[in-house]
Amino acid sequence: MRRWRACLAAGLFLFLTACASEESGQTVEGEGLDPAATIAVRGTTQVSAEEAAGNPVALSGSVTKLALGDEIKIEGSGAAVQGNVVTIQAGGNYSLSGTLKQGQVVVDAEKADVTVEFAGVSLNNETGPAFYVKEAKKVILVLKSETVNSLSDGAVYASDDQKAAVFSEAPLLLRGNGSLELTGSYKHALASDDTLVVEGGHINVISAVSDGFHANDEIAVKGGDIKITCDSDGMESEKHLTIDGGLLEIAAGDDGLHADKNLTLRGGTINITRSFEGIEAKDKLSITGGGISIMSDDDAVNAGSDLTILGGSVYAECSGDGLDSNGNMTISGGTVTVFSDSGGNGPIDIGDRGYTFTVAGGTVLCTGGSMGIRVDEASSTQPSLWINAAAAANATLSIAVEGGGAVLSAKLPASSGLIFYSSEKLEKGRTYTAEIDGAEVGAAALSGMSASIGESGGGMGGWGDFSPGEGGRRPRGGGGQAMPEEMPSFAEGERPSFPAGGTPPEQ
Repeated sequence: MRRWRACLAAGLFLFLTACASEESGQTVEGEGLDPAATIAVRGTTQVSAEEAAGNPVALSGSVTKLALGDEIKIEGSGAAVQGNVVTIQAGGNYSLSGTLKQGQVVVDAEKADVTVEFAGVSLNNETGPAFYVKEAKKVILVLKSETVNSLSDGAVYASDDQKAAVFSEAPLLLRGNGSLELTGSYKHALASDDTLVVEGGHINVISAVSDGFHANDEIAVKGGDIKITCDSDGMESEKHLTIDGGLLEIAAGDDGLHADKNLTLRGGTINITRSFEGIEAKDKLSITGGGISIMSDDDAVNAGSDLTILGGSVYAECSGDGLDSNGNMTISGGTVTVFSDSGGNGPIDIGDRGYTFTVAGGTVLCTGGSMGIRVDEASSTQPSLWINAAAAANATLSIAVEGGGAVLSAKLPASSGLIFYSSEKLEKGRTYTAEIDGAEVGAAALSGMSASIGESGGGMGGWGDFSPGEGGRRPRGGGGQAMPEEMPSFAEGERPSFPAGGTPPEQ
């Protein structure tokens, strides 16, 4: 598992040195800084697990008690037991407790609202979901305060239509601040064929052979202390995925967060410690708040359509493109720090046909290989710099304004051939110089909304002398060199090797 705390500390180093340069011209060293302070510095609040889990939720009105065990006991109305299966047949409140090593709890209450409190339950079902909502108008799961609840399933189901240890055919809502531990041995750990909303709780997906959370409709996370370890996507929605709050830590075999349509991040603390792609939306992806840390083997942030960053904090280390949009990209706020490897991937990438890259605010530092794109002069309102420089891992980048002192000093954890920087500190009409480990790269005057420092070459590429292709995108090939007559092809699943001396970020 990659060390997210080290990553956040590096991001804090970058941000603080930029601020210190503006106020005092001094450099703040990165060692010894409190990693927990990083997200707060970047403009959001690092909440504790208890704060993220939310407040206790008490059931009101009459409650039917369901006690699992060798003999299943029911106190109240609305439920029945047959063998080792408890069926909730009517709307109302239910409290579930006890242990059942092989059995199931089913909600089969047509057009009814059902609330089930998990009050210290251990439930396993080897042939299907441990908790299964077959039919209901809506089901609320309440995690009772100061209780630990554990649900798991087996690797073989009797029905292919069911797909998770906790599975619902109806809208499903989780609240309360108790604990829920899930193991998904068949597919997912927690899934709904409708919507899935999480408002609170300490939720730990110990393992899932597919997704941690999955929904056919929307997933909405408003709170909760959530930890997910899974073989596929941490959270996957077949429609939209929205996160407004909570404390999330995800180690995924595929995408950390995935939406087949739109993905919106408006708050919360998201720590993706392992992924193939960190955050992926098949349509639009929007970040307006929150603190996000990503480790990925491919792209860090990928949008099938437009990518918009209006606020919040993004820190990423990746082996693919840093920010990848297949449509337009707009950055107008927040703090974005992305370190990609120095291979053929770019720090920033947009769609091929007439799309634009707009910078209108925020603090952005992205490094990567030899591929750059042109900042759109007409729509951008904040200046930017592209720096063509072969920087080794852990090299120090320094940017200064002529006659005005330091603008930025940052340690780069990954090797790079191209660096993008934009900040409100940059001003049109001023000249800027860049250094790598004290060696001058070059200087450039910001006569427009962007300028390039240094010359491409040596295979590392960069802007160099090139004419942008369609969409303002730099032709592949790097360093102003001619593109090869035939591009290499790879078999399905095969990935190109890194250039000599280059390595992907540590696993």
